[in-house]
Amino acid sequence: MDGDSNAGLSEALEHDVGRYVEQRSIASTDHDARSFRDIIESGAAGFWDWRLDNQTVVLSQRFKSTFGYTDDELPNHVDAWRALVHPNDLAVGQEAFSAHVASHGLEPFDVVLRHLHKDGSVVWVRQIGCVVEWSDDWQPRRAKGIHIDVTADMRRQEAQARKQEEIRRFAFATVHDLLQPVNTISSSLDAIAESSHVVNDSELEPYVDFVQSATQRLKTRVQAIIDYSHIQAYGVDREPVSLTEVAKTALLDVGAVVIESDASIVIGELGVANGAKALLERVFLNLFENAIKYRRQDRRCRVEVVEAPAPAGHVAVTLRDNGIGIEPRYRESVFGLFSRLHADSAYDGTGLGLAICQQIVERLGGEIGIDDGIDGGVAITFSLPAGE
Repeated sequence: MDGDSNAGLSEALEHDVGRYVEQRSIASTDHDARSFRDIIESGAAGFWDWRLDNQTVVLSQRFKSTFGYTDDELPNHVDAWRALVHPNDLAVGQEAFSAHVASHGLEPFDVVLRHLHKDGSVVWVRQIGCVVEWSDDWQPRRAKGIHIDVTADMRRQEAQARKQEEIRRFAFATVHDLLQPVNTISSSLDAIAESSHVVNDSELEPYVDFVQSATQRLKTRVQAIIDYSHIQAYGVDREPVSLTEVAKTALLDVGAVVIESDASIVIGELGVANGAKALLERVFLNLFENAIKYRRQDRRCRVEVVEAPAPAGHVAVTLRDNGIGIEPRYRESVFGLFSRLHADSAYDGTGLGLAICQQIVERLGGEIGIDDGIDGGVAITFSLPAGE
């Protein structure tokens, strides 16, 4: 084989090897791209590839399933994508992308938008992307990006915001509520000072009663605020707690009131919860006191404490009474801070009893609610994680 032949063979081999390397390189790049997409799809994210010249967009299966759609149900067109965005957030997304384009890609496209799920619920999504192809005059031709479902994070933030608002209202209501007995004390003392004509103790007695009553209300409300704040601020140690024993202990604490009002409180066999004994005693104590306080005057107060159906891994208790009841429209609001449906003159109280019950139950991982009780009374049911 002569030199020219060897040279030709060498060139042919070099060409074939070059093509082989190029093909392997392309295959490797495609494989890496697929692997990257698979990683994105395996998590709580999806990806999109938007061709701006014809307004088509490739939406990944994870992208579509985030909003409850199968791959076939949602067309790969930008209009279908836009229809998913909440109408109130669409302009926000468009402005963010326009800012990215205007900066020639220097301003990142990173925005959190509400989207509409197929079932009508709201899904919060973080969109992160960039233009990957530009025309000569810096017009976007193609953009790619990912989306991440951040609904859980946004709901936590919303819950935090609601909690902050509740604290703000709590502070406002505290000042307002404490001023009432303070003003009563002040005006009563002024009346005593100005009543120079008073000559015997019998005429002083009504003023003294006003001062003592207002002072007691003030002390009670301050203590309730301290209790509520303590539950908010500190953690709780959990252990298996017999709800039957806790209820019976709370009943002993209100024994004098039960005897005085001739109330009947019957406690059945209850489950074992994973909770804090002292806090759960406070729940039963508050509920017993409420049932007796809001009893009807035309019949004997009766309270039944029974085990209630509960989700798996939980135990539940229902306290039902035959008292004056709570209208359905008020059953959610009575758990609010300083919520009182009746004037102090009718039923004395702090307006924090049920709020404290709710805080304790929720702090222990449970739920509490109100339903119909005995003959127009109320039934309060709370659930807790089951103890071992």
